Amino acid sequence: VLDDQILKDRTDRRDRVFRWHISNCPNCSKYLKQYQDSYEMRAPDADGATSRGQPPENGLEEIHQDRSADFGETFDIFASSPLFRGLSLNHQKQIFLQGQLLELDRGAKVIEEGTVNSSIYVVLSGEFRVSLNAGADRYGDVELARRRPPDCFGEYAFIDYKLASADVVATRKSRLHKIDYDVLDQFIDSDPILGRAIYENALLLLVARLRAQGAELDVFGSRPLTF
Repeated sequence: VLDDQILKDRTDRRDRVFRWHISNCPNCSKYLKQYQDSYEMRAPDADGATSRGQPPENGLEEIHQDRSADFGETFDIFASSPLFRGLSLNHQKQIFLQGQLLELDRGAKVIEEGTVNSSIYVVLSGEFRVSLNAGADRYGDVELARRRPPDCFGEYAFIDYKLASADVVATRKSRLHKIDYDVLDQFIDSDPILGRAIYENALLLLVARLRAQGAELDVFGSRPLTF
């Protein structure tokens, strides 16, 4: 049986390492410095070392709740995204803290049609326009959709591994949560139940969009033209 004092010492050490990283990493400090004590980023190995590049183990202590109001609001939007809705609170927090928070100005292009996309994005604030570029077989840009909180985009390539099918551009100052496919794959591989839930959510999301598109086409196609 692991001695209580040894467990406490390991926990304290991980907390110190986490706080040092947030204070010294330029990428993390901007967004995470205010959340220093909210989460243990890595589960310990048997010898007390921390593993790299692996998702936290099941059974890891629940993330501390003494986070700022801004963090709580941002996380709540992320957790209500169709792709992560219904996951356990701890799984949602683990995935959230393995991603990046991005702030974008109006006109910033997040995804470009025909290029490789390797991330899923959850809209935290603002709005994004999904469109097809004008080209030889198009007379002009074709708007497909608008994405607002807590919508997500980038999930198509996560499912079929193909190039991006449309442009996604911020229509005003906006914020995103970005999580790379390989990070999400690590979570899915580590827990089959979690993987099933994410893929089921992705399927339901795609079906909902197809139904909405069908209803839209039905509105235009079921009414006779009048002149």
